[in-house]
Amino acid sequence: MKKFLIGCGIVAALGIACIVVGTWAIAQWAKSKFPDTKRIEAMQKDLEERFGERDKFVPASTLDPTRVEMFLTIRDSLVGRGTVVADDIENLSRIGKQMDKKNRGLIERIVQGRNAARSGIGIATRAMEYTAQRDTALLAAGMGHGEYGYLFALSYFSYLEWIPAVGDTATADQVVHSNTGGAQTLWAMRETFIRQLRNLETKLVAAPARDRAAEELLTLIRSEIAATTGGGRFPLAGHVPADWRTVLDRYRERITATRPKSPDELFLDRMQFRDEEFNFQIERDTKSQSPGG
Repeated sequence: MKKFLIGCGIVAALGIACIVVGTWAIAQWAKSKFPDTKRIEAMQKDLEERFGERDKFVPASTLDPTRVEMFLTIRDSLVGRGTVVADDIENLSRIGKQMDKKNRGLIERIVQGRNAARSGIGIATRAMEYTAQRDTALLAAGMGHGEYGYLFALSYFSYLEWIPAVGDTATADQVVHSNTGGAQTLWAMRETFIRQLRNLETKLVAAPARDRAAEELLTLIRSEIAATTGGGRFPLAGHVPADWRTVLDRYRERITATRPKSPDELFLDRMQFRDEEFNFQIERDTKSQSPGG
């Protein structure tokens, strides 16, 4: 298994595999490329203060078309950026394969290490730009990370029943508050979605009176949580409530068009920044991995 650590902080130091490429010149170049991380952190703090934590979002018992429209407008502006980052990650993986080759000369190793460093810094830079654009749009729309993540999961995983292929995997460094590989990020999104469905369940139970539609929704939510907790299919996949599906059917073409094109894009919507740091590892493994593995 080969690991590539991509990181950026105040000094923008970066290490790739076993080759140290943290020269002063690269560090200064990298620092000049990074977006304003203080502004990104401030926006994320503002979103959390205004709308609460992602896992504490309580979905409505009905699906409001205006919120779906708002979500898709945000996604329209992001889909191209996500594709670019996924391509960058694939390119870094190709560089890693080159670095695996034995009997490489010193010059070749230095060049490959420099290319890996620049590629990694490019990923970090564009990932932060993605985050800044998304959070700016969320603040303008009056939508928190919780609602955005809920509609993301409901639209792509439950409604479209998209199952990202498990390719390269990644694990988060201690300063990143999410996982970054397709399989791990899908698992994290599943867990958040289940917690949000539990919040809806709690709200329905606490209601002083429930009509037939509310009772049916409560039964479905409980059944889906029981059936999908711990693995298996994604919650509500193939079981989206009929009235929710009616709303989503209106937007099927746009939902399909804004769906991430690669599992490598998923980590972009789980990133959070703290103390001007952003670190993640890309682990290239030839073995097939399950979301829980």
